[in-house]
Amino acid sequence: MKKTNTFSFKKIKRASFLMGSKVILLWLCLAMGKMTLSAQPWGPLGTGANALNANGSITDILAIAENDVYVAGDFKNSAGKRYVAHWNGIQWSELGTGVNTLNANYFIGELARDQQGNIYAAGGFTNSSGKYYVAKWDGTTWKELGSGATALNATDEIQALTTDASGNVYAAGFFFNSSGRPYVAKWDGTTWAELGTGPNRLNANGYIHDLMSDAAGNIYTVGNFQNSAGKKYVAKWNGTTWSAVGTGANGLNADAQSHKLCQDASGNLYTGGQFENELGKVYVAKWDGVSWAEARNGADRMYVNDHGVILGLAVDGHNNVYAAGTFENSNGKPYVARWSGTAWIELGAGARALNPNSWITSVTCAGSAVFAVGNFTDSTGKFYVARYMYKSAADQVSGEKGVAPVTQSDALFQVYPNPATDKVIIRYGQDHPALLIEVKDINGRVLSSQKVKANDLENGHTVSLETLQPGIYMIGISGTGVRFTQKIVRK
Repeated sequence: MKKTNTFSFKKIKRASFLMGSKVILLWLCLAMGKMTLSAQPWGPLGTGANALNANGSITDILAIAENDVYVAGDFKNSAGKRYVAHWNGIQWSELGTGVNTLNANYFIGELARDQQGNIYAAGGFTNSSGKYYVAKWDGTTWKELGSGATALNATDEIQALTTDASGNVYAAGFFFNSSGRPYVAKWDGTTWAELGTGPNRLNANGYIHDLMSDAAGNIYTVGNFQNSAGKKYVAKWNGTTWSAVGTGANGLNADAQSHKLCQDASGNLYTGGQFENELGKVYVAKWDGVSWAEARNGADRMYVNDHGVILGLAVDGHNNVYAAGTFENSNGKPYVARWSGTAWIELGAGARALNPNSWITSVTCAGSAVFAVGNFTDSTGKFYVARYMYKSAADQVSGEKGVAPVTQSDALFQVYPNPATDKVIIRYGQDHPALLIEVKDINGRVLSSQKVKANDLENGHTVSLETLQPGIYMIGISGTGVRFTQKIVRK
């Protein structure tokens, strides 16, 4: 399929990856005010010596827990290579060092994780043969997923990446099959192959921008491809064939491309991108199992300016939907919009606003935290991860704005040593309520639990690891106004 010069998501992505790249659209280059990093609900994840201090834009974020976060983009290490950065609750570090580094030679656009805890990365970087590939971090080193006859051998950028419950990995983007069509590639643990063959192929006639799997193993994708009526749609793979999610009057019938997909706990699908409603505004579309409709409550709609694009979309554990991108609030600032099911609000507003000085490329959630990354910088010109913390779970559920930071600061928790052998010590630097401490495996199964009295952590509390096999585990701490998670390694 021949590439055209029409406006596309690929151009937006490259603009955010390459700070010195050509101007794409005038509205993407409007001057924006500097961000204030004071004590607000929105703040940087890591400060001072523990800050990320990325020297390039951040494209994607993967949050396993509030204190287990991975980001990637166009930022480089001291060797001039792009890398995946990991936040462990205390500080940022490169995922892999020395001979075990990723050493990506171009931007990293997508991150994913499987249920075994492996991390996957893809984007614009290539192997020694000049082919685009999916890289896998197994906890020790980075390796290409597939080699030789089993390699993906993608001929262009990978812009979509996901995994399913069975451990299969899926990739798509701007690369084509032998018929010249963009396609979804599946890694089954042995080799890469197109998802669907013959009459069951997707046969996309435009680029693919996102992939998502559900609990039943269905795969969904969106992009710039269209149906016979010339309308963009959401495609679903049911294990046998591809079909449109919704047809006829119940179809999405989008007039422009979609960029992102997400699904809530009730099974509703959401998508957003460049398609517009009857007012000429971009919007978040919702599939309720029967038909597509704008996520709105009468006249209550997400506020966007005339030239907005939705680049990031996520759902939290309480079915709140978050959207972000290039669209702006009434003050001309990009923002994270939240849909509670009944109303749209700006997440943090007025004096509590994020106020980024450029667009937001990705948003995600974990626990009581919402994270945003993109092309915005702090007052020193460094790119950073912005985090919003709800004051309580009640704020998150009720639809209140939750503008106050959590009472108990994550920065005051210490879990050490890490890695550990037979025990870890948990310390908290100020008064706290009675707490529940749980040790979980990477699948969330509780292996041990204990209760501690109020303020017991101020002098340090020991948690035994003697019964655990070597591996990766999670320490969870919860109580009134407190929620903290930390990944630990048992040697």
